[in-house]
Amino acid sequence: MRSTAVLFIVLCVLSACKTPSSMMGSEIGCSTGGVEILDSAFSRKGSATTWCVRCTDSDFSKTYICASNPERDRMQCREVPMGPPCE
Repeated sequence: MRSTAVLFIVLCVLSACKTPSSMMGSEIGCSTGGVEILDSAFSRKGSATTWCVRCTDSDFSKTYICASNPERDRMQCREVPMGPPCE
């Protein structure tokens, strides 16, 4: 079991797969560590392709809605005010 997990990680790194946080960070100009995925209407409904995120890299954190295609090879984000559906 452990070797399977290691193999998966190695394959993931070699294939350059990205986590949602790293894809969103690239899209909004935020470090991966500065991306906070928020509890939202999307996450409560189980969405795997739409997220509310906050970039906490600066003194003025901004909130975004980000959406990807099912293959997660494209991501688009737009800044939104805090409130529905990102609350």
